[in-house]
Amino acid sequence: MKEEQPHKLELWMERKKLSPFLVSLFYVVEGPKMKEIIGAGWSEQFCIFKDNTVYFICASGEIHDFYKIHASYIQNTLKNTTGELMQKCLDVYNKADEHISNIAHASQDDFVKNIRMHLDSAYEIFMYTTTLPYFLLMATESDVLSSEYKNSIKEVCEKLRGDSKYVKVQNAFLPKLSKYLATEFAVSEQTALQFTYDEVVQIIENRSSFVLDPKINEREKLFMIEFNAEDTHDTLIYDESLIEKYLKQYVYVAKKDEITEFKGNIANKGYAKGRVVVVNSPDELDKVRDGDIVVSINTNPTIMPALVKCAAIVTD
Repeated sequence: MKEEQPHKLELWMERKKLSPFLVSLFYVVEGPKMKEIIGAGWSEQFCIFKDNTVYFICASGEIHDFYKIHASYIQNTLKNTTGELMQKCLDVYNKADEHISNIAHASQDDFVKNIRMHLDSAYEIFMYTTTLPYFLLMATESDVLSSEYKNSIKEVCEKLRGDSKYVKVQNAFLPKLSKYLATEFAVSEQTALQFTYDEVVQIIENRSSFVLDPKINEREKLFMIEFNAEDTHDTLIYDESLIEKYLKQYVYVAKKDEITEFKGNIANKGYAKGRVVVVNSPDELDKVRDGDIVVSINTNPTIMPALVKCAAIVTD
């Protein structure tokens, strides 16, 4: 791990009950893969796992200008290919239920036999029906994009955002993956979800050369992952003093002041009245009813199914 960071960092958001596998999968999708497709994505991110909570620490500039940066790159790099990208999203969306059904109904033996295919299917569904539509829609809130681009993006992405496949593919894929890893490495299924996406890919591609991290059981208590778009593999950190330093510098300082009144910017003008529901993880989606006011740390793709039901959103 580097001693000095090239960017000023700050707490972006925190989430409950997200496994290292899902967190690392989303980083790949929102970082290197997003840069490959639209030219912009997270360049650096630190995720601290502590007491069933994940703290996302990112470069300040990328947090505050995230959607504007995305919009600029989209305008400059997708001038002639926006239609192709939207078609790719639709193609994956139209086949998603079939792929999810294949994963859900596969026997455990068949799942293991075709695990690479199922992983790739899950990855594509996360990428093209959840994350990419989410970031493209957020980019339309910037004045950087022309009306033509905004309309072409909204026409497709609002449909996909309203029918997110995230929860379905997660519920189909993760139980079978955790069972496979638990059997393969003689660990509990809960511990099996502590593997990162990078490790799972290594296992699938070359099981015989993969060396199990002897500290994997410690990941349920406290550890940190350093993601960097320029590196091939994630960096796993168990140094408690170093992790505590990051918590004090970026997490605790953000929580020290009690807030009794909220003020902020209005994304869409209007009035709404309804029951207030706090949603900060996929496990809380069932609480939301039509017409509710959803309060969330961040409107990330994992809570998309709640956003289509609500009358208004309050978020950081």
